[in-house]
Amino acid sequence: MIELKCGVVLAGFGLLLGLTDPAGGTAKDSSVVGAPVCDELHLQPGQGWHPLTGSDDSIVIAAPTSFSPYDRGVAYMHGGSAWRSGDAVVELSYGYWAASSFANWAKACRARISGMPTIIIEERTSTGFRLLAWYQVSHGMEPLVAAWSTRAEDFDLLRSILWSVRRQSKKTAKGAP
Repeated sequence: MIELKCGVVLAGFGLLLGLTDPAGGTAKDSSVVGAPVCDELHLQPGQGWHPLTGSDDSIVIAAPTSFSPYDRGVAYMHGGSAWRSGDAVVELSYGYWAASSFANWAKACRARISGMPTIIIEERTSTGFRLLAWYQVSHGMEPLVAAWSTRAEDFDLLRSILWSVRRQSKKTAKGAP
């Protein structure tokens, strides 16, 4: 297990960050330049998927209805939520991230998801796999979605969930026009 410097614990990730936005933007953290562009996924949420939102409500994650709130017993310094379906877990947390927030190396690539420059890390281990997406919103706290499972057959599903993340205004989230 790796503890992030901001005090949040993620379920064991290493991370190599690198980013200049493949769609033309630049990363706010100059230390993350250099990761390759991710293979783009063209995904539509599956039938029966529903939105998951965290404490901030500015990020929406699409996931199958089998995912339900999961209390990991983790104190989120700046807000966060987790959901579970069987062995698969998805966790959303907010923080002031930088390349130095993460220890160790893993496979990393950069993408643009819902208009956000994003770092994606996919790591297979002897006990399963871990995925991480750091969505760079360029101001304030940024969302980080982690997903993991011990079941190899959950990989494509969790990868799709990370790529399903969308931004919404807090007004929209609260039902305002």
